[in-house]
Amino acid sequence: MRVLLFALLLSIVSLSFATPDNVVLVVGDGMGFNHLFLSELLYGENPATRLFRVSLGLNSPVDALITDSAAAATALFSGVRTVNNAAGLDPSGNPVQSVATVLKERGWKVAMITNARYYDGTPAAFYAHAFRTDDLQITEDLVNSDIDLFVAGGLEKLGLNPFTGKPKKNGTLERLAASGYTVYGLQFEKLFEPIGEKKGSMAFLSMGDNSFENALLPNEMSLPEIVRKSLELIAGPKLFLVVEAARIDDASHINDDAVVKAELLAFQKTVRLLLDSFDNSKTLFLILADHETGGLSIIMGDERAIDLEIAWCSGDHTASYIPILSYGEGSESFSDFLHLSDVNRILLEILGGEVR
Repeated sequence: MRVLLFALLLSIVSLSFATPDNVVLVVGDGMGFNHLFLSELLYGENPATRLFRVSLGLNSPVDALITDSAAAATALFSGVRTVNNAAGLDPSGNPVQSVATVLKERGWKVAMITNARYYDGTPAAFYAHAFRTDDLQITEDLVNSDIDLFVAGGLEKLGLNPFTGKPKKNGTLERLAASGYTVYGLQFEKLFEPIGEKKGSMAFLSMGDNSFENALLPNEMSLPEIVRKSLELIAGPKLFLVVEAARIDDASHINDDAVVKAELLAFQKTVRLLLDSFDNSKTLFLILADHETGGLSIIMGDERAIDLEIAWCSGDHTASYIPILSYGEGSESFSDFLHLSDVNRILLEILGGEVR
């Protein structure tokens, strides 16, 4: 009888500390709590985010109260609070190790999908070690990275002729192929096969940032479409996937009601797609913001999203709590009051690694 009880206790403990097969992290850039609530109203019945447990988050860098995206992403991806404008650097300008590097060393596949240009603050902190204005170093770090899948914009910096649609000879796109990547351009058109041993795939789907969701160009895809197509290029188990809904931030900087609504609706559709694409019982899902932008408030309307009226108090980032949402295997570990750097620490504890 004692043996049976001991075995039962062991099984309970092992279930409690089971490592998820996959981790899916969605970053809503500039998405405060009011943005999140607005996205749920716009989506309508059964928004995916209502499945998640909700925690309060902090994001301040070491040199200010209000963060930028690079410092926030460095805290998230590397567990190090740093100064504004630093992507993958500590306050003294020294490189810090990204969760992507840690997990690659532990046999995980790592992927990032964003509708921003590749050298924007959030994606740069995932793979680069540079100040966010140093586009050349960020590009060099991308070429030398070992990410399994990377999807972003920014073809204008990579040597694609905007008139012919052809890559420049011996340009950065060709260098990415030489480093082992299958390289895709607009609408996932294959530009280069990998040279030598294949490391993964990279796709650059717009000349700069992807256009706003309500103003997409004929050759651009919506964020849910980008994610759906990207998932054809990689699969779990042991997949760490980051998806950034980047343009919520830009829409909020310009205080455009229609644009921010379109971006938030695309965010909700993307979350639903991701939940439908992974085994919920074996996947840890995280949704969080890096900061709030615009001081958005909903000042009129009803729960059916009729006659919604929005007000703004700023055209920049604000100091406020940020949402940290968790769901699935390991989500109970994110129930505390957390700084973004704590999210990194908890995540690596769940996955059995640590940042050195």
